[in-house]
Amino acid sequence: MRKQLLIIFSLVFFNYSLFGQLVKPSLESFNLGWGWFNLRLTGNTIVPKFVDWQVKDKIRDKIIFQTSCDTTTCPLSCPGEFFADQKDVREKLIIGCKDANFFEAKVRYSDGVQWSPWSEILNIATPEEPKYSSKEINILVWGNDLVSYGDICGINTKSRLGYFPDSTKDNFCYALQCDLRRVLNQKINVINVGGPDETIDSWLKNHKSKYESIYANGYQLSLFFFGHESARANITHQDFAKKLDSLSRYLASIKHHHIINSIHYTINTNKATRKQQTDYLAAWLNKINTLEALDPDVEPYLWKGLDLYNMFRTDSLRFVSLDGEHLDMSEGIPGLVYRLAPLVMEVMRGISTEVEISTASDNKAWINGNRIICNLDDNSFTHYNLTDIMGRLLQTGKLEANDHVEILIKDKIESGIIILDLGRPNKNSLQTKLFYNK
Repeated sequence: MRKQLLIIFSLVFFNYSLFGQLVKPSLESFNLGWGWFNLRLTGNTIVPKFVDWQVKDKIRDKIIFQTSCDTTTCPLSCPGEFFADQKDVREKLIIGCKDANFFEAKVRYSDGVQWSPWSEILNIATPEEPKYSSKEINILVWGNDLVSYGDICGINTKSRLGYFPDSTKDNFCYALQCDLRRVLNQKINVINVGGPDETIDSWLKNHKSKYESIYANGYQLSLFFFGHESARANITHQDFAKKLDSLSRYLASIKHHHIINSIHYTINTNKATRKQQTDYLAAWLNKINTLEALDPDVEPYLWKGLDLYNMFRTDSLRFVSLDGEHLDMSEGIPGLVYRLAPLVMEVMRGISTEVEISTASDNKAWINGNRIICNLDDNSFTHYNLTDIMGRLLQTGKLEANDHVEILIKDKIESGIIILDLGRPNKNSLQTKLFYNK
């Protein structure tokens, strides 16, 4: 009995300092890129309930990301330039930072009762964004609802064609742009075109007549988020379906590719009731499915977007902010981007004559079924890593000394973008972006 008590006491003592504090954590970075990096919490001996990550711009001497400041009211003392997912307490992907810049990061964690001391400061230097040689791609985003949520705390990309002044922030647009650029290695511009209270009605009245002459030439794709603003304008779900039909047929007639997303779920129903939300969801689903299945003129250009209602409803802690209405700043924005970006990439692949997807032709790597085949210039590669677009490790292994390599993709890996990193001693590794269709 005394031995058991001693073991229990030792475990408790190991997790707390002499003064009852939690153990001071350590912090490390990996997957460092020009506009993103991953942070990893280490050194803690308990599973944390909360984690507070902080990133500071050294040049401006300003805190630009801290998870404890996640709020839609965003007081002036809170930063709001980076985006990251708070629900992941061990690792954090920070996206939206400046290239060729210097940052300081630190972290602390909580057991739900008290906070640990801050870790030592970790210095991070981001490389320059590459000069892209492939064709520039422009993507338009319509609908004020999700495009500019969290603007009070957001960043300003000055990348817009619509009504917004230059002081307006574009959290979602910038995060999506950064993610697409980092994965595809191309200059992709995601441009906010919508205006305040933009509905499907206002688009058909104000933009349809000038779309072809102003926007269609040079813009390969449009994303639409017209759900909530249209519901708040008291457009019935029946009329909404008819207007979706008009919008999609028009864009198909000028051969413009478009993704139409559903209405999103909100806990606060003051502006759109639960019945309005579910009716709009059903109208969207039925109309998009019908057009895709039965209209051969529309189908090549129409892409069913995300079911934002059920996505937000089943994981409201990630997507919905504390006011029950807005998209959560540090969880919802990257969460939405990570789910939308693969769809955008798939659409861009389908526009093969307009878009040149960057592939690893120099490395001569491709996927055949569930195998990655590589014909390399030399046999110096000794190991490989497979990661997803968030930088999370999916699979790792050793390589035989051979210029022909075959890697079996494990069953647990899902379809989507995977990144193959081939490593070798004392030389730079080679990274390859691959589209895996399970």
